[in-house]
Amino acid sequence: MNPVKRQIVGGPQVRIAHSWAITSSSVNEFSFGYNRFQNENNITDNSKITPTLGISGISDDCFPSLRFSGHVPVAPLFGVGCKNVDPSESYVYQDIFTHLHGKHSLKFGAELRFYRYNTFEPGPLSGDFTFTDRETSLPGFTSETGHPVASFILGAVDRGSRSVYTTAPGYRAGLYSFFAQDDFKVTPKLTLNLGLRWEIPIPKKEAQNRQSGFDPTVPNPGADNIPGALVFLGDCQTCIHRNSFQDWYFKELGPRIGLAYQIQKNLVFRGGYGISYGPPIENNFGSQNLFGFNSSVPLTRGTSPTGFSQDPVIYLTNLASAPLPAAAQVGVPAFTGTLPNRDPASANGQSLDFMPKKGAAQPYVQNWSAGFQYLFPHDVMIQADYVGSKGTRLLNGYFGSWFNQAPAKYMALGDILQDDLATDLADPVKGPILASFGITGLPYPSFEENNYDASVAAALQPSPQYSGLMNNYPTLGNSTYHSMQLMARKTAPHGLSLIAAYTFSKTLTDTDSALIGSCAIAVVQDFYNRKSEKAIASFDFPHVVKLTWIYELPFGRGRKWLNSGGGLDRLVSGWQVTAIQNYSSGVPLVIFDDSLTPGIQMNGIRADLVPGVPQTVPTHGLDLANGTQYLNPAAFTDPPLSPINAFPLRPGNSPGFLPQTRGPGHSNEDFGIIKNTYITERTSLQFRADMFNVFNRVGLGDPDTDLADGPGTFGAIFDPAHGGRIIQLGLRLNF
Repeated sequence: MNPVKRQIVGGPQVRIAHSWAITSSSVNEFSFGYNRFQNENNITDNSKITPTLGISGISDDCFPSLRFSGHVPVAPLFGVGCKNVDPSESYVYQDIFTHLHGKHSLKFGAELRFYRYNTFEPGPLSGDFTFTDRETSLPGFTSETGHPVASFILGAVDRGSRSVYTTAPGYRAGLYSFFAQDDFKVTPKLTLNLGLRWEIPIPKKEAQNRQSGFDPTVPNPGADNIPGALVFLGDCQTCIHRNSFQDWYFKELGPRIGLAYQIQKNLVFRGGYGISYGPPIENNFGSQNLFGFNSSVPLTRGTSPTGFSQDPVIYLTNLASAPLPAAAQVGVPAFTGTLPNRDPASANGQSLDFMPKKGAAQPYVQNWSAGFQYLFPHDVMIQADYVGSKGTRLLNGYFGSWFNQAPAKYMALGDILQDDLATDLADPVKGPILASFGITGLPYPSFEENNYDASVAAALQPSPQYSGLMNNYPTLGNSTYHSMQLMARKTAPHGLSLIAAYTFSKTLTDTDSALIGSCAIAVVQDFYNRKSEKAIASFDFPHVVKLTWIYELPFGRGRKWLNSGGGLDRLVSGWQVTAIQNYSSGVPLVIFDDSLTPGIQMNGIRADLVPGVPQTVPTHGLDLANGTQYLNPAAFTDPPLSPINAFPLRPGNSPGFLPQTRGPGHSNEDFGIIKNTYITERTSLQFRADMFNVFNRVGLGDPDTDLADGPGTFGAIFDPAHGGRIIQLGLRLNF
């Protein structure tokens, strides 16, 4: 097999512009742009091997993915799946008219953007098979015997699937924008910048209305017509007679105001305010809302046709030297469904995604600033600014992914959550407990017979007929940012030039990631109590100092010392020392326990804080072997747990990120030495030595924050913050 897979990116980019000088004070500029990003993935030649495998029921389009798991360590995956082709295109038309009138510089314009995203993501057309030690283990010893490779040699599949791909969607979106702007020089000392932008997102759609989604108002015929069913775009019998799930939105007005005022000769005040909207293709543009158009052949563990749950779900091929059980399934069964399947109840029991009607209303950020600049003698400029922002309707993939979460108050039911609902309603002890939570009956009459799960926990979901719901455009988040920013800058033709900057800031948000999984350390608990998710951001660093400087040594021709020229000049002239230095607060920390399984569907459980106990302990150096304890284990604990299944009885009370306790601070210095030597008037030689982490700082990495790792590991630091010093030498001839 070829161990290499390729990705092809890039594509043509075209821009055509025309400028027309209408008069001496009026200009019109028209431009057209086209961009294409090809994005072909998983490109290999391994499909040539597939026909030789002899597996019936799969396509020869690609090599099947083979996965291995068990108590014996094995490379977990062979094969990369089928090729994906996801070209995205944009067409941009823009026209800007500029007119100068007295003290005004006026601009009026319009911009049209059209986006196309045609996706071919077929999934495992040739199958995705998992092999474990279970199929070759001794009865009763499945965790100690057997080997996944032995199961593979037999072709004994533990579980897997084959995709059925009939619809390659073509997504469309766009944006109409109009703006007016005036740069108004009120007086020689005062300039105003005034502008207004109006954006109208075009509702997202699929080129041939091949999209589906969850509608919370439509009766579900598979769940006794309770609200919430699968609906489709288009004009079919079960369609909603629309070409987009999104409504038009016309309220995206973005004012911009800027001001610059010269108070004194060397003192200037600057300020501004503006609103900016996210583009309609921000994240989550494609590969959505396709339920009913493509499908799969699932191979589920424990469903062997032999009747024995321990038997392989299928065998890839017949064995050459021994017969298989008479009822064994050889090869992948055929797909027996019909596509597209527009049955409104066909998604019951599964996880379903949807696009909200208000999804065209884009995330937006308000930005504002005010500050002073003062120019001192010797070209030294000092700047002090207050900078702030407010994010609204921000995308939050975690909120969107847990749209069907049961309210967290029901966690207090503890072990009852996994019980059969009908049984507990009739129980003389558990029935009154359920009644105290307002649970007195089934969600719908046939719940016990038809629901994917008849447990109490499933019944408490807002839409119990679905195992999960995903909002594909969850504009549910907010953020605030406030900062004081100081900067000093000195420029000089010779000698020392530097930029020194200090930022003191705070970022609060309930949205650390637009896409779920993008922020690996986020633990979101309660979909319904989003205020409890508000905390400092994962990227909040209250103190940041940055220094950038370069110093030309005062030796050689044209300098203060040793300036007599000759051979000595070539030796001592042209030397420079430069550095980039960064210092910042530590990384925010979230304390959690990933060994806990909530009784209801949740993203995770954060820890409880123990009042009055210091959250850190003194540290001295880094112990790579045993770890350096940084967090105080006594300051954190699990929330109360149920007695049998250890279900958390409520969310943890610690915030999304601890407000006061952080990881160790960061320090880094990179230095460089440069020597420029002129050989002739047109030829020079440059030698440079770059030293990264010049002081060879080890530093402390971040501590373990998972309570599940236990004493000795939780709260300890095992890794350095920096690699060792690196010195890089270079020599360049310029001619």
